[in-house]
Amino acid sequence: MRRSSGCCWSQQSPGCLAGPTGTCRPGLTDVCHVCRWRCPSLCLLNRRQLRSRQTDVFPPARYPAWQEWREESLAARTTGARQAQAARRREQLLDVAFTLFAERGYRATSVRDITRAAGVTEAVLYHYFGNKADLLAAVLEVYAPFAGYRRILDAADSTPVEAVLLQLGGEFLRLLRERRVFVLTLLSEAASDPEISVMLGRLLDDVVGAVGSFIDTRHTRDEAGKDIDGRAVGKALQGGLLIHFLSHQSGQDPEVDAIVVDRIVTALLPGITPRR
Repeated sequence: MRRSSGCCWSQQSPGCLAGPTGTCRPGLTDVCHVCRWRCPSLCLLNRRQLRSRQTDVFPPARYPAWQEWREESLAARTTGARQAQAARRREQLLDVAFTLFAERGYRATSVRDITRAAGVTEAVLYHYFGNKADLLAAVLEVYAPFAGYRRILDAADSTPVEAVLLQLGGEFLRLLRERRVFVLTLLSEAASDPEISVMLGRLLDDVVGAVGSFIDTRHTRDEAGKDIDGRAVGKALQGGLLIHFLSHQSGQDPEVDAIVVDRIVTALLPGITPRR
């Protein structure tokens, strides 16, 4: 079987690395390195011959730009594939850790439990996370995100503060409800584990800081002329909603949650005046 006339070699192009293939066995394929045309008749023998004379037929010294492009392309494909694989592996470890921490608790879950459930070795886990505490910190960052807070605050340029706080309160309760088992497990362990307590405190403090900064930039005084501490308002809002969440575990009622948020916000910001 002769090689098809579709390859650039049959058109007498000196760039094709393969050369005339002659007669070879069907069923095997290869690709011309220049025209990328797939030849269905390039047998294993011709592949070996091609590799042995590639440098002679198409020496890199004569085509430095092509050689540079080829090396960069191969490196980019390899690097991209490795990065994608690493991202998938890290995400898998976080998913497994989140599930086990919620089911068993942080202290009762060992690194070996996580690696067995993920189907990897402990060395793989330690490649991505220094220790179990680092893994928990990453889980908190991914599974207790307050991206909704940031979206609300970023879009709150001309929205009244009361309306923004109502949205923030609703978002906070939604996150607590959505991660209910995980949140309750960590809160119970934080009471006796300083490491977990510090992590949770840092996470919640970031939220309070974002709310406080927003209030400070929009309002400075109440109707009595007193300065308003935005951070204190954020803590009071967060604390009130957290107490409501912990005291109402029998079921989720969006209407009740909305009423509670409204009452807390109304109590925190009576007659607040815009900044002048």
